[in-house]
Amino acid sequence: MHLSQIRTAGGGIAVVAREGTEAAVVRGASSVRELALEALEAGQSLAQAVAARGLGEAVDLARLLEDGRVLSPIHHPDPAHLHVTGTGLTHLGSAATRDAMHQKARAEDATDSLRMFRMGLEGGKPERLPGVQPEWFYKGDGSMIVAPGAPLLSPAFAEDAGEEPEIAGIYVIAPDGTPARVGWALGNEFSDHATERVNYLWLAHSKLRPASFGPEIYREFSAPYHARVFREFGCGGLHNCGPNPCHVAYFEHEFSPRSLDLASPYSDEDLPRLRESVKGRGFIYLYWDGERDPVEWYRSLMETMAPDVLVVPIVMLTPDRDPAEICRQMRPISLEYARRMEWGWSRLPGARG
Repeated sequence: MHLSQIRTAGGGIAVVAREGTEAAVVRGASSVRELALEALEAGQSLAQAVAARGLGEAVDLARLLEDGRVLSPIHHPDPAHLHVTGTGLTHLGSAATRDAMHQKARAEDATDSLRMFRMGLEGGKPERLPGVQPEWFYKGDGSMIVAPGAPLLSPAFAEDAGEEPEIAGIYVIAPDGTPARVGWALGNEFSDHATERVNYLWLAHSKLRPASFGPEIYREFSAPYHARVFREFGCGGLHNCGPNPCHVAYFEHEFSPRSLDLASPYSDEDLPRLRESVKGRGFIYLYWDGERDPVEWYRSLMETMAPDVLVVPIVMLTPDRDPAEICRQMRPISLEYARRMEWGWSRLPGARG
């Protein structure tokens, strides 16, 4: 079930529930927040709360979006009580980029950013709470939210206007003060990358910009949305550092990815299962964990995944390591890996050549 909010012909707000291609107004619901709080109060799921109210008039969401009547999928009657925030340094790529921005002279000295990232690797998923919090930034309150398809306005003093696709988690605060997740939405985390690059301490300044998310809140993490992108632009890759509890769902729909972009620290335990779900359907880019010997790590990947799935290693080295020597040692493993592979690309739906 997917939920969205629309502007009614009379100027009010209505909630729309969609299953597949069928969408209809939820009777008597004037906001997703109201519906979520009602479900929490009654000890119900959102789907049960929608079913209890029932569905009314059918609507064409695509047409409403063209007409500019689709709103952000959640709002608060007082915008000051809605917080738009984000977390950084939650995957290897962002950690490496930030680390390079303020690298110290001595290679063995970890920067503040890299230390924070390593803290997350070591204590981010503890058996007992609390764990290690990630870097946190504030974008603004509800007045900074722009409806899907509406212009994102950049302030005159900005050095850059960069759109950044994200997955937004949507939460409400229950009557007892507990945060409760309503669902997920696609997000556009509009920011000023030029300002951020001047000094990493200016990250907070660069994020104070409008943002957009939606048009729908959904319970499934990825399948319906990357399928929509692939349907329009052709099949591509899917990034998820890991873990991968829904890895089978990555491929169980009409337009599925041809590659996965994963991180070794979060995905190593999933590799045997990924071997089965990715076999004959694509390949994997995997970021090195930075701890083990990279050559032996690559050899272990071959032993685990051949002959079913090709894994392309991504290794980021400190200045004291010789990339050419690492490549020289990895090359024989790559040749052996290629000889072992049963490629199977011809079995892919829509495969060319």
